[in-house]
Amino acid sequence: MAHLRRQGYKHLVSNYRSRWGEIDLVCRHDNILAFVEVKTRGPQALASPGASVNASKQRRLIRTAQAYLQELKVREVSARFDVVEVLLYPGRKPACQLIKAAFSLPT
Repeated sequence: MAHLRRQGYKHLVSNYRSRWGEIDLVCRHDNILAFVEVKTRGPQALASPGASVNASKQRRLIRTAQAYLQELKVREVSARFDVVEVLLYPGRKPACQLIKAAFSLPT
């Protein structure tokens, strides 16, 4: 979360759940609602952490975000999906990389 705060994100909700899935973090970044998926991998990983946010996972995140917006009774909002990749290496600080607008809500 500290990595996102340094980037100007304001934390709103952690681990929002709906019947379709879970969103790790809901944040505000400037005037945009950011749904943030956090993926962590170690040094033996064959692919980047963000690679696990495939089309199926994106659909579940979109449905979950739509449920969140319906709960808030929000009709029009600028929203996007960001991914935070966390890479763990023994004896080193975790390395974080933010991927803004990894994908978007369908219009």
